[in-house]
Formats: sequence, C-alpha cells, structure tokens
Amino acid sequence: MKTVVPNYYKKFHCIAEKCQHSCCIGWEIDIDSASLERYNKLEGDFGKRVRSAICHHGVPHFELGEGERCPFLNDSGLCDMIVELGEQSLCNICADHPRFRNFFERCTEMGIGICCEEACRVVLENTEKFQLDGFCLENYTPAEQKRVLLRQKLVDVAETANAPLSQRHNKMLQLLHCSMPQKSLANWCKFYLTLERLDDNWTQILQHGLASLQKQPLACPNTNQLPLQQLTIYFLFRHFSTATTAKQQRQALCFAILSANMVANLHALPQSNLPLWEIARMYSAEIEYSTQNVARIFAQFK
Repeated sequence: MKTVVPNYYKKFHCIAEKCQHSCCIGWEIDIDSASLERYNKLEGDFGKRVRSAICHHGVPHFELGEGERCPFLNDSGLCDMIVELGEQSLCNICADHPRFRNFFERCTEMGIGICCEEACRVVLENTEKFQLDGFCLENYTPAEQKRVLLRQKLVDVAETANAPLSQRHNKMLQLLHCSMPQKSLANWCKFYLTLERLDDNWTQILQHGLASLQKQPLACPNTNQLPLQQLTIYFLFRHFSTATTAKQQRQALCFAILSANMVANLHALPQSNLPLWEIARMYSAEIEYSTQNVARIFAQFK
C-alpha cells in the first residue's frame, strides 16, 4: 500500500531530552501484541525490568511512575529502552508518535500531529507550498479522488498570495456553501470550557478568553499570517481526509478554520505570554486527541 506524506514530513525528528513537553509524561503507553511478545522474550536484568513495568489489566500498557512518567524515561530525559536496546525496541505507539494516519482504499496518508512541540514547529515554520510526496491520483478510488481534489482546491485558496487570511477563510467557506457560527471569542471559550480538559494552563487560557471584551464574531487577525495559513492547512489535511459526506466536509472545513482562529486569538490576548506554537500545541493535545471533543465541536456546524 502506498504511503503519502506532506512535503515537510521528513523535516521532523524527535528532539528527545530537549523537548519541553515530553510525550513520555502523562500519556498512557499501550503495548501492541508484537512488541509484547518481544518484551516477554527479553533476557537479563533489563528484560526483567521491562516485564515488571507492564500492567496487564485491560490493554497491556506500561505503568506510569511518579509524576506520570514512563518507567523508562531517565533523569536526562532519554529513553532507557532506546539506550539499552535501540529505537527498534520501541512499541508501535512510541515509534509512531506524533504521526497520524488516514486510510484510503489503496493508499495511506500520514502526517505529524502538532501536539508534539517539534512537529508543531516544523508545520508552522514551513515556508513551502503544501504538497504531498508520493501523491498519485490513481491511488485513490473515484469517490476518494473527488474528496482529495476538493481538499486541494481549499488548500489552493488558503495559499492565495496577497490576501488577508480571513478573506481566504471566507472564500473557502463559500466554496463549500457554508458559514461559521457568529460567535465571539468569549462565547467560543465558554463552549470550550465545557469540553474535556487535561491541562490547567489550557483552562486558564480559555478563562482569559472568556473575559475578553471582543464582541465581534471570531475571525483571523492580520498577524502571523503564514504560520496561521499553515495551521489552517494542517487541520484541513488531518480532518478533511476522512470526511466522506458533504456535511462532514463542511464540518471539517469549519473545524479547521475555527481551530486556526482560536489559536490565533488566544495567542493575541493581552494576558498571553506564550509563543504561537505553544498555544497550537496545547490546542492540539486538548482537542485533537479527544474524539469526544472533536465530535462536539463538529456538532456546532451544520
């Protein structure tokens, strides 16, 4: 099966101990069956250590330690599994993260999720037009071809030069004959506070947005245009790919535009002292990795 990736995909490399938000902290690490079989055959003291760290209640997973740290994350911020056995020893979820896949009948589209700070930096700092390496229209069924060609039309509009991003967003909406709910930043923040939340910092940011005096409908500000353009395209690539009906396609487009606008406006708040990439990373971790949250946001759009 063919694999298709964005042209920035190969620029991503894990920065390991330099990462400020380690994916080895706070995330449940499920173990796939092939890796579990391999771990059960490991010899020596390290093999015993690996097996003692596995919890078999429900889906086999590594038991997190103090501070919700993976038992193999050492004090230097490195993975003892890699140090002792090499990268090939990682279970699938660790080897894949932060990659995501969207499956088509004859090919798989793969991207990098921006819940990872380095992946987020790669996406937001990309200065090239969005292209898919390995893309061939013949690798898609006729129905899938219509979807990916429509997605490309939306990307082309998003990349229109010399036009404010808010205007490009409106043209994208017109292309699918849909519109955004007329809610202010404060109203959207009120809604987002009803969603599942993990990080107290995210709650605090939303509360600042809730107190915002901005009354006009949420729109993209005229600053940071290129990173916000790339952010729009990232959300579109990730979520439009699986939208098979016209309604789902409208919802996916509205979700992409809303998400880029939320990140932009939360970053622009006077109380915000975080870089744009950190707001985007936090948004992705809080929203994209909760199917319930994504579904509730999609339900806001007709």
